[in-house]
Amino acid sequence: MSEDDIDADNIHDSLLSLLEKNPSVTGAFSYTRTHTSWCNPGLDIIGFGSLGLPLSTRDAANLRDALVSGGSNTEKVQYNNEEWPDFFQRVIGDVCNALGANFNSSKPRVELTDLLFNDPQHNISFATACTKSCAQAFASLLIVLPSKFNGGTLRVTHGDRSESYDYSVRSATNLTVLAWHAGALPEFTPLSDGYYLALSYQIVHTTDPPVPTISLQDNVVSRLRQILSHWNTLRSEDKPAPEKLIHLLRNKYSRDGDLGYDRLKDADARTVSLLVNAGKLHGFNVGLAHMRCVVRGLTDSDQCGNPSGRRIDLSRAVGAKDYDIHWQQPFQIRDRPIRYRRLWKYKFRRVCYKDVVVLWPQSAQFSVTHGRNAIPNACQALRSRDNPMRTPEDDQLVEDVLANASAPHANASVPSHRQDILSSICHIALVWNDLALWLRTVRVCDATRSISVIGAEKVQMAVGTFGFEQMRPYLEQLVEGEPSDITALQFLDDIETWCEGQDSFELIETIPPWAAVQRTKRYNILKAPTQSQCAVLTKLVVTRRGGGVVFKHRSSQYPTSVDVYIIAGEGTAVPGSSVHIVYFPLIFYLAEEQKQAPVNLAEFCEYSLLSWLDAVDAKSPLASEDIDSLFRIISIGGNWSLLNTRIMPKLETLELGEATLRVLLSALHTNSEHIGATMKDTLLSFLRKWAGLIPADKCTTVETIETPVTLGLPEACSLVFEPSMNQPTMTAQYVRDRLGPLLATIFAVCSKHSIPMTSPHFAPVVRQIMVHWVGKVLRPIPDLEEAKRLLRSLAERWTCDCTHCNPVRDFLIVGTEREKEHHIPRKRDVKHVTEFLTNTASSIATWEELPSRSYQRLVVTKTEKLAIPQQWKQDREKGVEFLKTIGTDEAALQAVLGGDYESIVAGLRDPIRVMPNVAPVNRPSEQASGERLLTEPGYIPTSRPGIGYRSGAPNFMVWGQYPVHLPYDEPPTKRRRL
Repeated sequence: MSEDDIDADNIHDSLLSLLEKNPSVTGAFSYTRTHTSWCNPGLDIIGFGSLGLPLSTRDAANLRDALVSGGSNTEKVQYNNEEWPDFFQRVIGDVCNALGANFNSSKPRVELTDLLFNDPQHNISFATACTKSCAQAFASLLIVLPSKFNGGTLRVTHGDRSESYDYSVRSATNLTVLAWHAGALPEFTPLSDGYYLALSYQIVHTTDPPVPTISLQDNVVSRLRQILSHWNTLRSEDKPAPEKLIHLLRNKYSRDGDLGYDRLKDADARTVSLLVNAGKLHGFNVGLAHMRCVVRGLTDSDQCGNPSGRRIDLSRAVGAKDYDIHWQQPFQIRDRPIRYRRLWKYKFRRVCYKDVVVLWPQSAQFSVTHGRNAIPNACQALRSRDNPMRTPEDDQLVEDVLANASAPHANASVPSHRQDILSSICHIALVWNDLALWLRTVRVCDATRSISVIGAEKVQMAVGTFGFEQMRPYLEQLVEGEPSDITALQFLDDIETWCEGQDSFELIETIPPWAAVQRTKRYNILKAPTQSQCAVLTKLVVTRRGGGVVFKHRSSQYPTSVDVYIIAGEGTAVPGSSVHIVYFPLIFYLAEEQKQAPVNLAEFCEYSLLSWLDAVDAKSPLASEDIDSLFRIISIGGNWSLLNTRIMPKLETLELGEATLRVLLSALHTNSEHIGATMKDTLLSFLRKWAGLIPADKCTTVETIETPVTLGLPEACSLVFEPSMNQPTMTAQYVRDRLGPLLATIFAVCSKHSIPMTSPHFAPVVRQIMVHWVGKVLRPIPDLEEAKRLLRSLAERWTCDCTHCNPVRDFLIVGTEREKEHHIPRKRDVKHVTEFLTNTASSIATWEELPSRSYQRLVVTKTEKLAIPQQWKQDREKGVEFLKTIGTDEAALQAVLGGDYESIVAGLRDPIRVMPNVAPVNRPSEQASGERLLTEPGYIPTSRPGIGYRSGAPNFMVWGQYPVHLPYDEPPTKRRRL
């Protein structure tokens, strides 16, 4: 298959086929490993003796004389450590495995070719000595013994590939193994200091050909490089190409801890080595991961299945969380069958753990490292950093994010991602105090084209961190490039306001003058705003003048002694309907500036008011704010004569809302000295309109009733009372719900403003409400005796005093509600309560059990036999309270109630107090006082003993104003006369 035949669909197949067919190929032409724990060979050198390691300076000087320079020293070397052969054998196995040679097949023989010694004075080249080989030798091996030196770096070259190994670091304590294929060329750099001692070997293939030469691997590496190169090409051309590929390893590894290269075995180690060696030539990355796969689905058989669409979670991987792979073995299905679309299917869920190697190109590094939502995840990671000490990993993350933001195919082109990138990197630039990074981020994210893109807060934070002078060029570029006048002026206003709150002399001294200059520049290039922009732009311009009232367009529609420039279209007057949002803010501003530059605004105010009023009609009703602005403009211009001649007649024709009329009435009363003799008539006219608009729910509020009083027109309260008092049908419920609260409010207003109840503006209404209360609410009188009898019977017969019965019984005897829901824990307790209800209260109450999860709900409702008398009792008590509020003596009551005094007092008397066949107590003056009707309680004891007194519960039942005592501790007594 040529490179042209490789596409996105078969990159995986091509790579998989290559790896499966060449399990012994590593792609490596050289190898190195440094052993921190090593075995001393126990060298004994003829002419020198035993050699200690690490090599000392004294031994190095003597060793130079004992060894043959330029010749072979193999016959002089002996090994005296019995453990050395085992260690050496393991080294040979590692070398063969790394270079792609099968140790068991080749059965290599290792031949010592020389004992190499070098120092800075001689600097002998070892390249020739290390490449001595026989025909069957396929690799050279160099074991560098521990000795301190610097330099001596080994560079191994093979074709266009090369590897460099610097093993001088910790050379005094470590043993280093170096190896390379026979076809590769080694090259050593000279030593700069120290001594170099190494054993040089040749590894010889001893079995039948072929010899494992490097050429056998070159073909595989070349093919793999072809695949990887084409993969890069597809991605660079934005053609469909995989982001990463996952390959299953052959062996199983423990999931405890991370999976590292040093833990790989046999073919897995060689496969990963091949990918690493070939991948780094094309910018590919290789990672290892534990993979968790969850498979769900249906299958026809209970033996095996091969469902598609498997979701794989890489729990400790370098890639995304979900990925599809090709399975080479089926799953065993052992679940019971289910019915699915008229067919029997086997439902299964299986979890499989696999160890994998992941391969991805450098162009996918960012998305693979940070997952499917790469940009949001990386931005969140940057925003969470608050450490001013940056790390290389932080710098790399910033570079990856910026690279994706500037890439044409990156999903950072989405505005939300661009904002994420801008916010996160600007934040980290502030943390690191890195102005260059902040400016670079702004430029990459195209945040210089508009202030709205970067946001004023980010700019302010940058000025506070980096300083104004460092940020000045960017600020000027930002303001000049902003297409919107409103946004530019608002930005200058915001940064100046922000500066005022900063504790920095530099900012306070430099930003306001700079903002004034920028504001003036903007005034000179103002574009004619639309009508909707006038109010905002006017406010911004008049708030920060920068040395004078400067506007773009001059208006010549009115005579004035002040040069006033109006923001509007060139040569066009501001429409009358827009005057209050264009002229009014300007007038308010000029009025504030009169202390520095006194001006006469009377003509301008009059023109603005009349232009505005002429445009106001029923279709554009006034709001409360408009009334405030109107009187403020009149006050500034001193045009009070306009109130009676133009403004009031105009307002009389408009349909103003209730809230607007209230504000208007308050303003008229406050400025009454400017209105004159017509003040009272004007107020009454608007009061009448206002009273007709009062909502029903506000008719009885203190605020509503006291409005005429605060205006100095208490006689106008009749306008407020009229809707409530003149009802065609006056029912008991209406009197109770509407007139009762109204009477209580009248009492509150009179008390607040020290108005006597005998006032002619309130007394007639109070008298009429009391007549309605007695005549409608307290008549007819219910059968109180029957109700009393039923309650006495209930109290005597309900003998249980448990915590479930008490609330229900108290509700019936002393409760004021018509209906109440009781929560009882258990169903058997509900049954217990309902049994007593059935036996003692069936004629005065009904009940219903409602279902609930956590408790039982019992809803008890009083019947009319009990509810109506109890309601009458409450109404009578309320009427008596009204009477006591009106007055506490006969003269005061008669002064307010007039000829209805006797009937009202008689209607509020308790009918139970004077009982049939019982002589009344001789109290001659009891009819003369409404208060005395209520102050003498009667006492009627129960005839049933035996119910124990419970703490906190009432021991009497209220009837009217007279409690009917139930002394549970006392024996039965006879009824006492009242």
